[in-house]
Amino acid sequence: LEECKAFHNKFYKPNNATLVVSGDFEYDDVIQLIEKHYSDIEQGDEVKFDGVIDNIITGQKRLIHKDNVPLSKVFIGFKGLKIGSENSETADILALIMEEGRSGRLQSSMVFNSNPIAQQVSCFNASFEKNGMIIFSATSNGISTPEELENMLMEQINLIKSEGISTRELQSAKNVMEASISNTFNYLSGVSNALASNHVFLNDINRINLEFS
Repeated sequence: LEECKAFHNKFYKPNNATLVVSGDFEYDDVIQLIEKHYSDIEQGDEVKFDGVIDNIITGQKRLIHKDNVPLSKVFIGFKGLKIGSENSETADILALIMEEGRSGRLQSSMVFNSNPIAQQVSCFNASFEKNGMIIFSATSNGISTPEELENMLMEQINLIKSEGISTRELQSAKNVMEASISNTFNYLSGVSNALASNHVFLNDINRINLEFS
C-alpha cells in the first residue's frame, strides 16, 4: 500500500498530467472552471526519465506456467516499436493480417479449417512510450499440445517473413484500420484520447491531423 501511495504522490501531479477539454464551450468559461477545480492541487517534483530500461531482452526466453486450467495456451512475443516510431503502424497492419476475421492467417490455419488445432488465436501490437511488443497467442482446442500450437504459430510467422503479404491482405487491413480510426473520431472521447496521447508521448497534438495521411 505504501508503495502505491508513493507512486501516486510522485506521478499523479498537475505538472505530470495532461488535461483535454472537448465539446461546445466558451474558452474563458472553461479556463475559469479549470482554475476553480484544479488550481489548489499542489505541483509535485519534476518527473524525469533517465533513459534506462531495465530487463531488456537480448535473446530468446521461455517461461512455462502450470495451473489447474482445462486448456493450454501459448504466447510468443517479439520486441516491437515505441509509439511514434516511423514504422509503428506496420506492426498494427501485421496484427490485422494475422488475426482479423476468418481469413486472417492464424484464424484460417489454426481455427477455421478442416483440421483445427486451436479454439482461439490472437495477434496484437502494443506500442509504449519507450518500447513496444507484438504478441501472438493460441489456445488449445483440448486436443492439441502446446508444442503443436507453438509450431504452427512459428510456421505462420516464418511464412510471412519469407513470402511477405499480398496486395489484397494489405488493402483489407488498411480498410479495417481506417474504419477503426474514423469510428474513434466520431466521439469526443476518442478525439480527446488522441490529443492527450499525442501530447504526452509525442509532444505533438497536431499529429491527430495526420491520422489518415
